Amino acid sequence: MRRVRLLTFVAPLLTALACRESTAPGPEGLALRAPRHMPAISSTTPQISAGADYNCAFKADGTVFCWGDNRHQKATVPAGLGSVAQVSAGVYHTCAVKNEGTAVCWGNNDYGQATVPAGVTGVTQVSAGMFHSCALKSDGTVVCWGTNSYGHTPPP
Repeated sequence: MRRVRLLTFVAPLLTALACRESTAPGPEGLALRAPRHMPAISSTTPQISAGADYNCAFKADGTVFCWGDNRHQKATVPAGLGSVAQVSAGVYHTCAVKNEGTAVCWGNNDYGQATVPAGVTGVTQVSAGMFHSCALKSDGTVVCWGTNSYGHTPPP
């Protein structure tokens, strides 16, 4: 008699149980859960960014809203942020490009990833990583800040 691995039977069962509220097929035939606490997003939402366990978007009027996990206040949009042109949800922090070409970040700042260096202007795009952030400037240069443990924040 052949021995059959328990995982052969258990894995599909666990997958089926985890996805029993599914509404659509996902990658590799897995089903995706229906969203539970997602704010209304419409065609007037020009951009959305998915972080590790939260999301941020901004409306046509430039106001940012975030939802999901809020550890480190990464999903708490700063009061007075104003109108933005782009938003990036990272792992532990969030960054946005304001309409006047400056970047602002909030959330976890243990490695300086949420502290935009002084004098960084002309920003057209920003990207929040795990413990670092980078901004693309209108002159084509890139400025990064935060941890440099793997050489990913080169000097300006």
